[in-house]
Amino acid sequence: VVMPLFVPDLNDLLERLEDDVVRFDGCDAAIIGLGCTAGRADALVYDRDLLLQLTMDRSGCSHSEASDWIAHNVESMHSGRVNAIIVERFA
Repeated sequence: VVMPLFVPDLNDLLERLEDDVVRFDGCDAAIIGLGCTAGRADALVYDRDLLLQLTMDRSGCSHSEASDWIAHNVESMHSGRVNAIIVERFA
């Protein structure tokens, strides 16, 4: 499991968010920070590798199955709210 170098207190981070921010149930361990763009509320930022690991650990599925599930059920979600940002690291 890859861990971020700096982990702020998650409760403090979550208190800063507006009510309409998308938060994935049971995936707080994959949150790596907040992201923002002009004119939008802060969004939770998730590490894709950590989401994959959480999915594989919980369901016992393969990496490929977890990747497909995340692509279909998480990354393609458009709730009309402040959607989460999923980061795929290159290194």
